[in-house]
Amino acid sequence: MAPVDLDLLIALNSLLTVAEPLWLALGDRRAGLVFGLVLCGLLVSQRRWAAMIVLVVAVGLTDLTCARVLKPVIDRPRPCTTSLVRTPPATEGLAPCGSGASFPSNHAANTAAVAVALQSPPLAVLSLVVGVSRVVLGQHYPSDVGAGWLLGAALGWITRALAEGLGLGRAR
Repeated sequence: MAPVDLDLLIALNSLLTVAEPLWLALGDRRAGLVFGLVLCGLLVSQRRWAAMIVLVVAVGLTDLTCARVLKPVIDRPRPCTTSLVRTPPATEGLAPCGSGASFPSNHAANTAAVAVALQSPPLAVLSLVVGVSRVVLGQHYPSDVGAGWLLGAALGWITRALAEGLGLGRAR
């Protein structure tokens, strides 16, 4: 691991005490699921079927690639398994360290895939904030998040390009 990765992890993790409930909410899988369902509901209500298909395929492909292919192969331990970081007291006893390996960050990858696939600047900002929250919470090293963003953006772009190539129309 590069020293800058460790230095950035420690610096961002020190922000944990600042707005702790916000960091927790940004990293909560249930909040992400609710947000995803609301986004899908909005797309369906607006009859944006192509965007809905692109969203589902981009997230499915990204999540599968991260969780089932890369994480088991790379098997990098999460920083919260070390004494390098603090975890929020609100999560103690509730699986404070997530599950599975650390590299790459699924949160960062999935949110980047959505932002790029839907070509949405507001969702790109949300992806950046969610990614930072993973480091602040001690769940990931900065390089885990950076790799997740790059992978998610690439798979989001590929999904969108394939959809347009297949004539699914405007997926925005």
